[in-house]
Amino acid sequence: MTNPAGKSFLSYKRSHKSELEMIINAQREAGIPTWQDISDLANEPTEASLISTIKNNSLISNAIIWVTPDIAESTYIQTIEIPEIYKRFNANDGFFVIPVAAGGLGYKEASVLASKNLGIDDFTDWNWEKIESKELTASEAKRLAIIILKRRVENLHVYLPLDEPIRISVNTVTGGNISPNTHLVMDWTHRFDGKIMKVIAWDQDLFPALKSLAKVLEEKAPRRLIEFSGKCSLPIAFALGSVFLRPRGIPIFWNQMFSPLNSEIWGLDIEHKRIDFAVETKTQAVESEDIALLISITNDVEQAVKRSFNQDERLPFRVILRVKNISPHLSAEEAVNLAINIVEATKLARTNHRVNGHLHIFMAGPVGLAIMIGQLLNTFGQVHLYDHVASGNIGDYKQAITLTPSNI
Repeated sequence: MTNPAGKSFLSYKRSHKSELEMIINAQREAGIPTWQDISDLANEPTEASLISTIKNNSLISNAIIWVTPDIAESTYIQTIEIPEIYKRFNANDGFFVIPVAAGGLGYKEASVLASKNLGIDDFTDWNWEKIESKELTASEAKRLAIIILKRRVENLHVYLPLDEPIRISVNTVTGGNISPNTHLVMDWTHRFDGKIMKVIAWDQDLFPALKSLAKVLEEKAPRRLIEFSGKCSLPIAFALGSVFLRPRGIPIFWNQMFSPLNSEIWGLDIEHKRIDFAVETKTQAVESEDIALLISITNDVEQAVKRSFNQDERLPFRVILRVKNISPHLSAEEAVNLAINIVEATKLARTNHRVNGHLHIFMAGPVGLAIMIGQLLNTFGQVHLYDHVASGNIGDYKQAITLTPSNI
């Protein structure tokens, strides 16, 4: 059987490199690792390397054939890549192919070009994808990525034992260790400069990718456990949780890493263990309707928050909740109890002080806790999430993401 966690092979003419980079990025953001000749071809004879790669059912799980008028001139595409891809498909072992008519080609013209060296086989009765515009757009690239993601998750759901989770790595910074057992890899590093997300990336690219992932998992792998891991920023962790809100019923967990050899599975379905902690509530700016939630676990966030708003004492929030005096060495059972109690305390403050404005979250703590808090925010309106940005020995908070969990 083809390993459905393998890479997506791209067969294309190099003159279309810029278009294919859009497809690569769309797949990376959707969780699909890709194979491309420019970056992945081994230092050995090209023909032998291509044939070996396409035949390797643990390395490659699907292929995209990008059919444009100029592939007629490509010996490698016409005599090696397309015939080998077709042979692999005919093995009927779970490997799938997405043929795409691009560069202004219609379905018939594209199928004739792609079938040129297939002998009695051809693509004439295949269900093709067609790029309507002369040049690929970002929305079309994302559409193709979701088509591949659906097939991939569907195959994973069939391939994996019923009690094994689909494992998904989410990375916004480089350096995260990706386990060999990972099935989807959401590589978002190209959308960040260090810890700072590039302008527009969230609303146009990353948030849609997360929502699409949740929808695909819900449809194609119902009731399957989902285990996330990776190296991502806290705002992204909160957002990840909010896309998989608890009422949605998708059982998600986070592999909380303490060291390269020590980790623990965290999630809202873990048994609770009571933890003692303090929530201090203070009212300040009477003209505001907003609530600030300051969660200090690995570091005290308060001074950095004050610097962020250029205030020594008074912050521009009606209610401020300070969550403190928590051991940084949380267990999974303590973390889930903490997440539930933090959200309940925030809801209670909203009721007791009769405020219904936005929620602002500042946190220094584990990613797994942020995800669980995010899953419990379904009754909140706008939630503003902040990144801590260091500058020398100090740092402050900059707004990174705004969510509306009640509308997700």
